Amino acid sequence: MKMRDYQSNIKEKLDSKEFRRFLLAWPRRSGKDKFAIQLCMDKCLESKSVVYYVVPMLRMARNSSPFTDLKNTDEYVFHVKDMFIEFANGSSITFLGEENSEKVGLFPPNLCIFSEYSMIDPALASKIAAVCDDSGGNSIFIGTPFLKEDDPMRVLYNKVKDDKNWYTEALTIDDTKHMPPDYIKEQIDNGLISEEAKQKEFYPSL
Repeated sequence: MKMRDYQSNIKEKLDSKEFRRFLLAWPRRSGKDKFAIQLCMDKCLESKSVVYYVVPMLRMARNSSPFTDLKNTDEYVFHVKDMFIEFANGSSITFLGEENSEKVGLFPPNLCIFSEYSMIDPALASKIAAVCDDSGGNSIFIGTPFLKEDDPMRVLYNKVKDDKNWYTEALTIDDTKHMPPDYIKEQIDNGLISEEAKQKEFYPSL
């Protein structure tokens, strides 16, 4: 996968080990899950690692193209039924949701991804993040926040924004440029999205 500039920036910061935890508020269709999966695959192929990939519900992941596009290779086997990737070098990626949260803590993770964090149960996220912290792993909270004040991403941001162990950012479509410049205007003019949806989906703020 060829990373866009805003994605490769995070990969560099992760590799530098300058930050332990990341909070990334990115707009819709900016390749959040494809990017996050690539980080997981790189981690597992570089060295023997345990990765947790946390989603709101496993059924959402099973129907999402970033996950269904994964194919079995000589380097790894993707077990679609139980959403588990097993690597030849002993690495693994376990996909976690409310349905199989009992697997948390089975093995100490080196990396935890929280995908669409605004829709994940905060209690479950806290439990998994604590396990990741205890094992010295990295945690990445990524998603598009809702507009409401009690949105989990917004609440978390206000707790950690001054913590030197955290890297936080909120990008809009103007920053990522992952869609044509006139795309949003055309969607609004055609009545396909509202001004509120524009702010929520493509101009996330913390």
